[in-house]
Amino acid sequence: MDRLLDSRVVRIESSINKIHNFLKVYREKAGSPVSANRGKPVSGITSPSLPDSAVVQTLLVLTADAEIADISAGTAELLGRPVSELSGKAFRELVVSHQKTHFDTTWRSMRRGRTAQPAREIHVNVNHSDASEIPLHLVALDDTGGSNTTFRVTDTSGRFNATREAWRFRQSFQILAETVTEGIIQIQHDFVVSFANPAVSTIFGLDAQRVIGNSVTVLFPSSRGAEYVAQIERYFFIDNAHRKRTGMKNSLELIGKRAGGDLFPLEISLGNSRGVRDQRVLTCILRDITERKKAERRLRFLAYHDQLTSLGNRDMLDISLNRLLAELKRQPERRAAILYLDLDGFKKVNDSLGHEMGDAILKEAARRLHSCLRAEDQIYRVQIEDIFRLGGDEFTVLLPHIARPEDAGVVAARIVDQILRPFEIPDLGPIRDISMGVSVGIAIMPDDGMDKTTLLRNADAAMYQAKEFGNRYVFFRTEMNSRAMNRLLIEDGLRKALRNDELKLYYQPIVDAAGTVIALESLVRWHHPERGVILPDQFIPIAEDSRLMHQLGRWVLETACIQLGRFHNLGWHNLLMTINISPRQMERDDLHELVHDTCRKTGISAGSLVLEITETTLMSEPEATIRKIGLLQEYNPGLKMAIDDFGTGYSSLSYLSRFPVNILKIDKSFTTRMEKDNNSKIIDTILLLGASLGVLVIAEGVEQERHHSILKQKGCQNFQGFHFSAPRPFKSILEYLKQSLPKQ
Repeated sequence: MDRLLDSRVVRIESSINKIHNFLKVYREKAGSPVSANRGKPVSGITSPSLPDSAVVQTLLVLTADAEIADISAGTAELLGRPVSELSGKAFRELVVSHQKTHFDTTWRSMRRGRTAQPAREIHVNVNHSDASEIPLHLVALDDTGGSNTTFRVTDTSGRFNATREAWRFRQSFQILAETVTEGIIQIQHDFVVSFANPAVSTIFGLDAQRVIGNSVTVLFPSSRGAEYVAQIERYFFIDNAHRKRTGMKNSLELIGKRAGGDLFPLEISLGNSRGVRDQRVLTCILRDITERKKAERRLRFLAYHDQLTSLGNRDMLDISLNRLLAELKRQPERRAAILYLDLDGFKKVNDSLGHEMGDAILKEAARRLHSCLRAEDQIYRVQIEDIFRLGGDEFTVLLPHIARPEDAGVVAARIVDQILRPFEIPDLGPIRDISMGVSVGIAIMPDDGMDKTTLLRNADAAMYQAKEFGNRYVFFRTEMNSRAMNRLLIEDGLRKALRNDELKLYYQPIVDAAGTVIALESLVRWHHPERGVILPDQFIPIAEDSRLMHQLGRWVLETACIQLGRFHNLGWHNLLMTINISPRQMERDDLHELVHDTCRKTGISAGSLVLEITETTLMSEPEATIRKIGLLQEYNPGLKMAIDDFGTGYSSLSYLSRFPVNILKIDKSFTTRMEKDNNSKIIDTILLLGASLGVLVIAEGVEQERHHSILKQKGCQNFQGFHFSAPRPFKSILEYLKQSLPKQ
């Protein structure tokens, strides 16, 4: 749009420039003297050499006494007089005084025709009605012997053409000025408006009479008039080269004032000033940019605010936090705080009830964050501009003024109370009351940092500490930083490990009652170049939180299938491979396709795989899990499913009978402490449940012979644990299989 408007300015300026140029040509050539010699100019000045298209020829009829018998309208216009005034007038009266004798001599020669070569043309200057001189060239078109002589009249100065062309451009400019919706004004150097198009009246609500002839300040608030005049004045003395060299803009954004006194944003594009008579004239384009400013504000809002909740986004937090830190550096006695929030249980609701429900909860949470403190609160009032959504279910709150750290705790406690209230979401299905929790981490400025990165890291570390307890707030402590740094190092290192082949699969055998290996459980280990072997419990939770679990899970699945193929090729064709599937992997809608594609690519039959999911994962979203297991087995015929850590998740028997699972794995906590009466009874119940459901039961955590012996007495037929073998890398488990399992 700006380029289009600028092009209009260029066209208008071009029209004005052409008018000025033609007038300049006219002024230069209109005064060219013509000699008294027959048809020859004097003083070395030649007749104007204009192109043919610029020469205007009209007609004139003179009587024998050189009176005007007839004259064309064009000739009359050339002389600047009406036809009625010229008819019957002696042409000699129009001739300038110093050329009257020259005209008389030439006219007599032409009329008598006595010379050998009678004159057929006359060069003469005549007076225009505006008192200027016009050089004319009269050429006789008929026999001079008649009573009247018809002449072709040519204005050799080109003035008529210039005037007509200037008029044409003036008309073009007028049409353009009346057509455009932008206002056009011309300002003289004394800041008086000499021209205003109709759009100016539309924009400002002022009649043209209120604008033309008055100071340009009539268009601005009185308090800004002098300031704006000073800004505009500079443009009378500069050209485009100067603007380009100095970086000076071609437009100004000012405040305009309508007739009723309303103020509005106004943009003025300024051309180059031109000399017109004894004045400098500056042409300006005026635009009401109210709508554009609204659009800019809207775009800025979208750029710096979360579209769902209208809270500030991460970019806005950066701006606000940097501004706050700058203020704190100037006011060292002042304190502030940042609260880092995470909604507990949101993911479960979002996944089970749908994203529409999740969005509604986030909007309600944002509203509660804003209104959670009373207006009359003497400690702190949260403002909407101090609350930010960082994405997902994470929020931050800035407290720019606190008297003491405890004030931040009061705010955090109220936020926790507000979020804990049941969420009632109308018009979104039968479930209306939803419970949600929140964990809040608090970092104090300047105590816990005076840069954005440190503060966010410390508040985040405190928030993770709060999540361990649930529905509470925690102030940052220095020791949290080491845990947070360790977490960051592991997350960053895990990304590198996936690229640098630092991850290895270990395998722990699962044996039957006869001690025969029936399956291997694949367990990932991280061979860190500096820290040695890192066990899964140190990095799997971080992989889950950082979204690295999808990449890690894909690597484990593909690597386990490749190595199972090697076992099969070595002769152990009936050997099964169990692979742990994390809760994050179960979220995938394409898990069934991933397993299918991996089996096809590695040449493994899905019937040789057992996917293990924990009982907690199973029961977190039972209906969704049933559907996903069904898809897994439909896409991968023969695929077996196992429930890991069984007995810890309080499975509903009604659900358990519906789960299409093949294996129950007794959690090792029951095995290692089965001397306790309750644990022993739980094991008996699980064995009985497995028999009634027709599924295989495997006891995990079998570390001693007495565990093995007691479990066998209870009727357990399958075992896994250190009593048989610790998890081993590929070469070691290969040797174990050679000694323990005959090839099939």
